Amino acid sequence: MTFFHRIRPRLIKSQPERQGYVRPVIGSLLMISALIAVSLSSTMASQPPGFPPTSQPATQPDARPRLPVIPELPTPAENYIRNFERAHGGKLWREKDAIRANIEVTFEEGIYFKGSMLHEIATGRTRMELDDGTVLIYDGTKAWVSPASSTIEAARFHLLTWPYFLAAPMKTGDPGTHLEVQELKVLNRRMCKTAKLTFNPGVGDTPDDWYILHANSRNGLLYGMVYILTYSTSFVEAEKNPHAIIYDGYQQIDGISLSNSWSFYEWDKIMGVGRRPIGRARLTDLEFITPEAKAFIHPSDAREDKLPGS
Repeated sequence: MTFFHRIRPRLIKSQPERQGYVRPVIGSLLMISALIAVSLSSTMASQPPGFPPTSQPATQPDARPRLPVIPELPTPAENYIRNFERAHGGKLWREKDAIRANIEVTFEEGIYFKGSMLHEIATGRTRMELDDGTVLIYDGTKAWVSPASSTIEAARFHLLTWPYFLAAPMKTGDPGTHLEVQELKVLNRRMCKTAKLTFNPGVGDTPDDWYILHANSRNGLLYGMVYILTYSTSFVEAEKNPHAIIYDGYQQIDGISLSNSWSFYEWDKIMGVGRRPIGRARLTDLEFITPEAKAFIHPSDAREDKLPGS
């Protein structure tokens, strides 16, 4: 008997055993497949119509992470203006109607201007009354002198200049102005943060004027300004003769810091301010008021005081 014949009965004998093992496995697999089919059918039945979508949405959500929005930083000029606002109380200033004060301006020749000053903050209108009874009015456009026979000169200059020097720290951000922050400089032995203020063409009577603002580096208050005035002269001539104003003293009124003592100097780019002041201004009895409606209406006997050369 060959080897093949010896093992054949065993192979034939093992067939029933193998079939008995395979049948339970196949039955289990069929049962699992049926359960999965029932589960999927139940899940699909619970979804709303149109699920799953038959096509991709028109706009795919952006899977990239969103970067945080970084706020734009203020410019050096904006920071300079904000520091003035905080130091002088600019926000409170703009909430007021008008500022009133007595003012006396003297130069080497004697008293240059003396009287009362009423300045409306929002409009720039101004009323001045001199000791001799002369009334000066700036109505927002024109300057007037009453009575017409008054011999006062440069009424428009007085009406615009002295209120500006008083309110200068609050004017740095006015429309039509440009502020260029400069380096630290010394003015009259005081270290100051400086910026140059210029104007657009057509702004004010003298848009060619410029001011170099000097802020006290310790308290932020306006310590002084170097400036030129082209009111009655050319730009070229004015630049040959710049001046400086030093704000010697301050007082607080309703939380607003205003200078009530000024000194005027000649100024040179190399030497700085002159040794001695050439003029002074003193302001007294400063107060905020609400003016009468007629305060800035010129009297019937007034004459107009025009800008030189107009």
